[in-house]
Amino acid sequence: MKNRIILRQLFIALAVSLVAATCLTNTAQAAILFEGWSKVLVSGEHVGYIVQRYEFDEKKKEFKETHFLKTGANAGGLQESLVARADASFKPIAYQYTGLVNNAPMTVDASFKGDKMTAIVTEGKTKKTVSNTMPKGTFLSAFLGYVMLQGKEGLKKGVKYEYQGILEESATISKGEAFIAEEEAVSGIPAFRILNNINGSKFISLVTHKGEVLGTTSPAIGTQTILVSTMEEAVAGFGVNSANLATLFGSMPTGRENEIVRRGLQPPKPVAKPGGIATPAVTAPTAPVVNAVTPAVPANSPAVAPPTAPGVSKPAVVAPTAPVVAPPAQPQGKGP
Repeated sequence: MKNRIILRQLFIALAVSLVAATCLTNTAQAAILFEGWSKVLVSGEHVGYIVQRYEFDEKKKEFKETHFLKTGANAGGLQESLVARADASFKPIAYQYTGLVNNAPMTVDASFKGDKMTAIVTEGKTKKTVSNTMPKGTFLSAFLGYVMLQGKEGLKKGVKYEYQGILEESATISKGEAFIAEEEAVSGIPAFRILNNINGSKFISLVTHKGEVLGTTSPAIGTQTILVSTMEEAVAGFGVNSANLATLFGSMPTGRENEIVRRGLQPPKPVAKPGGIATPAVTAPTAPVVNAVTPAVPANSPAVAPPTAPGVSKPAVVAPTAPVVAPPAQPQGKGP
């Protein structure tokens, strides 16, 4: 369970990934705002990957976030997928989460009406219904980055965001905060170093001025994520079931919509910096590949929900968080 929570938070950090709102009006159909493949590392060892996509449907005025995570047996043998939808003001519409830890399945199917959330949580043969009343401004953690970017102060050094986000894997609401500590260059790309704290876990994310996450790290447990320019580099020998991914995402994600690919760079492996904060070091770029390997995605991967569109209404609460993955050495369940 601890590993699952940590990996999930890694997604919260990656949830800051997005493209400037100006892209939202470029098409009448669902536009891909961000799409990328990231490596997951524990103590420097490549243990898995994450692929993530953000879309905006101009016609429906809805945002949609889809992601898939997989780690090897040395990191708990995790698989996780999420399809989340929110309206133009980031008010939750619905989400479907599927997780698999050591072959033990779990699903959450949530819907929203007014300030009420109803989620059907299934773990193995056990099914229960979770109901929550959401405080004003509550949003799905998958859209944290958007909420922050469009907040009153936006992204700038010295700003602190406090918020209440829904943790999709547990259908619970948790308080969090993100502090934009400093501005620096990562592989020549201007970025902010954001210190995140949610549900008691702390981590760091390096985010571009457009809100795209280049990498995250959890100094306490040595877990990192690194956005890379090709699917092959992220996947390595962990395998991809491209048919299942195409079903989950609506099309096979190539990971070409992000700053690393646009600049022809391959992001760096975070290097420990005084104070426990990591700064990525540049690596030579590699050519993108969209070849899929064959290991599987959970058979019960969630169906892809229609995308959602970015409105420009400013949510009441805003703030990003950073991901963390639990070290494989002591798997206690699912990583983040």
